[in-house]
Amino acid sequence: MIEPTPASEIAEKARASQPVVRDELTELTEIGLVEKIDGGQGALYKRNDQMYIYQEVLKLYDEYSEDELVEALQDLKQTVREIRAKHGVESPAELAQQLDPDDQEGWEDHTTWQSAQKTSI
Repeated sequence: MIEPTPASEIAEKARASQPVVRDELTELTEIGLVEKIDGGQGALYKRNDQMYIYQEVLKLYDEYSEDELVEALQDLKQTVREIRAKHGVESPAELAQQLDPDDQEGWEDHTTWQSAQKTSI
């Protein structure tokens, strides 16, 4: 997740002037790609995650058939069920708590589970 960021920091990272960045952020906010948040001491900006997800869904819709998408989702759910059963836990956070730092396979399962959750949202 990307943290809300002030325009000044975005301008610095983009090596652009603050007025130009503020104008661009205003335009991006107006079309829904960026969210403007009151940060108490000034506005903060972050990507509009709902719009991002919507755009990703449209890409998937264009690239795959409904049957392919359903099959992929079922595969992800099966993978999560297998990891749950294998480790006897109910969440990636619970799995992380029980893993040793050098448990390569366990951490791979953890990453797979987290990715599956993000993908199936």
